[in-house]
Amino acid sequence: MLEKVLFNLLWIIVAYLIGSINFSIIFTKNNKNKKNIKEVGSGNAGATNAARVYGFKFGLCIFILDASKSFWLGFILGLLQRNVEAFNVIIPQLCLIFVIIGHIFPLYFNFKGGKGASCLLGMIASISLFIAAIGTIIFLIIVLWTRYVSLGSIVVPYILALLSFLCPYWHNVDSTIINQIFWYSPLFLLIASLIVTLSHWQNIDRLIHKKESKIQFNNKEPKIKDFYKNKLKVNLINKNKLDKNLEIDIDTHPIIPDLDSNEGNSVIDEAINRKDL
Repeated sequence: MLEKVLFNLLWIIVAYLIGSINFSIIFTKNNKNKKNIKEVGSGNAGATNAARVYGFKFGLCIFILDASKSFWLGFILGLLQRNVEAFNVIIPQLCLIFVIIGHIFPLYFNFKGGKGASCLLGMIASISLFIAAIGTIIFLIIVLWTRYVSLGSIVVPYILALLSFLCPYWHNVDSTIINQIFWYSPLFLLIASLIVTLSHWQNIDRLIHKKESKIQFNNKEPKIKDFYKNKLKVNLINKNKLDKNLEIDIDTHPIIPDLDSNEGNSVIDEAINRKDL
């Protein structure tokens, strides 16, 4: 029994370390053409912020790479479980939850990562490609209709957990565990959905108060002055000790100039010349 627990613990650690690989930070942190994703936009190191700041194509690439972390680990563990006797005791779904946790709290990046939605989709795809396809369609409908990515990320996982429970035969080539206890996957999907929901608590608060940012379907990268604009606003917020989570209050606060106006552009140019940014 102890050996089984330790074997699962080993793979849980491996899963967490894989989840801690954050591609949006890796591709922007030391990139001469891009500023660190944690310093622009919402500051979140996830696919949504990457798409909002650097365009749809870049964000999509980050999304696919993040989802692949949990998908391929689940796929490989499933194969090993069916073909290697020693892996009969492994619980792939449990390991995949720790990929999500690693993505949200990455060891390599001061435990500040993304929000786990893409990794959750990868987990769902490793359990059932069919259910993942349904989830993708529902997600796109919600985002195209409301333009709130966070709303789709919060709602869709619960729908898919329910589908997974009601339709166990939609699962991929089932492992021994799923054959014997069909509710294993739905249970772990529900737990994973709760984790992702908790990581979106700020988004939920903004959705309730109608302050959540809507995604713009724009494939163009913002001009370099937009980076300075964002950084200047952050500096002004920190200098005046304003609450950076109250986006609307900040944007209309008298201390913060209208950075899109001629006066605002002059403020940015002067700050650039003084190298304050």
